[in-house]
Amino acid sequence: MAFTACEVTSEEGLNESLDPVPNVTKIEGAENVAITVNRGSTSNFNIDIQNVEWNTLISNGEREAYCIAWKDPISSNNAIYDGVGIYSTEDDEQFKDVNRLFTIKDALLKADPEITWREIQVAVWSISSISGV
Repeated sequence: MAFTACEVTSEEGLNESLDPVPNVTKIEGAENVAITVNRGSTSNFNIDIQNVEWNTLISNGEREAYCIAWKDPISSNNAIYDGVGIYSTEDDEQFKDVNRLFTIKDALLKADPEITWREIQVAVWSISSISGV
């Protein structure tokens, strides 16, 4: 879904952070949403997504979120990004391995309870840098 980066505040909007990623597609019904970003305790971020119209991919509500590009930071202290679009990475070859990681994440955590969100975050950064994201 919408991937962004971490740590330091950036003036760049969420939509602009995806400009170099050619094959993500905007999700119909999620073109003009409000996302509130905060630091997470079970993931790098907790995000609250609002103003999503019905679609089959994403809905309003809170969820875990991770950074995709560690060099492109966003604000994460109750930062509100209003009027942004949410994108799908489903058909983007560059995101294939990152998407696979999130498909098996819960099974990995169940199999090894000592894995923390930090290890998942490092895996995302490693995979995305290898994939050229």
